[in-house]
Amino acid sequence: MSLSFADFAWILLALSGAIAFGAYFFSKTRIEPAGIVRSSDFTDERLRQAIIKAVKGVDVAKPSREDAERLIEELARHAAGAEYANIYPGEKIEVTPHWPDARCIITGNIAVIDLWVGRSFVGKGDGIRPIQVEVNRQPTLKLEAKRPIAEAWSDITSPPKRTEPVAPRLKVAAASSSPPPSTTPPPKAKAKLTPRR
Repeated sequence: MSLSFADFAWILLALSGAIAFGAYFFSKTRIEPAGIVRSSDFTDERLRQAIIKAVKGVDVAKPSREDAERLIEELARHAAGAEYANIYPGEKIEVTPHWPDARCIITGNIAVIDLWVGRSFVGKGDGIRPIQVEVNRQPTLKLEAKRPIAEAWSDITSPPKRTEPVAPRLKVAAASSSPPPSTTPPPKAKAKLTPRR
């Protein structure tokens, strides 16, 4: 049985599709390095504190939100790698494109970071709790301090203050050619009595 040119084309197409699917799938797969296992809540908390220390107060006011989130993700990933090097002395720790993994969302001046360093074999396997860190993204609002109740009540009950000066009223002088109007009522006319015939 011999294969035709169309059969070779179908085999080549199927093989290239399988390679493309495998490359896409394995590029998204997160694999922790050998010897690194999430062992306890203590190491998770050390990672959280290292990330908070690295990210807290970072000025991300100028870049766009997406760029600021990517910057914080990279800071978090490298802080987690450095802390793992402290937790496992002697191990070769390398931050790769897939390990550790961090996702960040910025809302207001708070960055919420979801860190993934590996699967936990202890507990529920929920992963590391999301990390909330304060960053400099928007100017901070200064709210007015509490005022005494009497002052706040007088603001509510008093009429509003005028902010614009009011122009004085102009007096209009009467024209001098006409006499001033009389304030006395006009005299009543007397009726004549006529005799009846």
